[in-house]
Amino acid sequence: MKNYITDKKGEEQFIREVKKGTNGTLTLKFADGKVFKNITACDENINKIIETQEAQAKKGIANYKTFVKREHNSGMAMAASGFAALAVSTGATFIPQIHEMISTQNPVVVAAGIGAITVLGMIPAYCKLRKNKSTVKEIDKLKYRETHINELKSFKNYPNALADVNSKVANWMKNEKDPFSILNINNYSRSDLEQIISNIDVEKNYNFTYTNETPKTK
Repeated sequence: MKNYITDKKGEEQFIREVKKGTNGTLTLKFADGKVFKNITACDENINKIIETQEAQAKKGIANYKTFVKREHNSGMAMAASGFAALAVSTGATFIPQIHEMISTQNPVVVAAGIGAITVLGMIPAYCKLRKNKSTVKEIDKLKYRETHINELKSFKNYPNALADVNSKVANWMKNEKDPFSILNINNYSRSDLEQIISNIDVEKNYNFTYTNETPKTK
């Protein structure tokens, strides 16, 4: 789960990641970077974590516009940093000493050097844009999951609900007790959810009857 806190307050309580160990324990990673280990993987603890992460998801959805604005601003910042780095690197070539030095160099090498400086100047802004973009993408998935959660949880009532869903994801969902638990948010994409809902809608419209054979997914 991404970090949906907008003001840094409460990061020490925000559960980012939950890992199940082979020895019946859980490991939690919080938004401030600390890690809690050897937590008993009992129903009580798991339910506490699910309740917490569901609340965190709702907070992310509530702050959706803030993260979309951050994504937009970071995109603008990346473009600006690229122009600035290009202007600086190009402008430097007009300094007499530098101009004299590069005048003896292959133009292709000089152009490559200017390009490299420009790209390096854009890296910090690109990293920020990528982070904000991934946060918005995850909130989009959470919003879709929240809207269609009842239908998603009933997918096993529809034999072809997983048709055309990624085969690994489909096989995992068939064997998972509660695939749409907040703990499993990283195991599927929004497009997977959209495909399932589309398949369920088709089944509802046609009301097909089936043999006992379980339809195969791709």
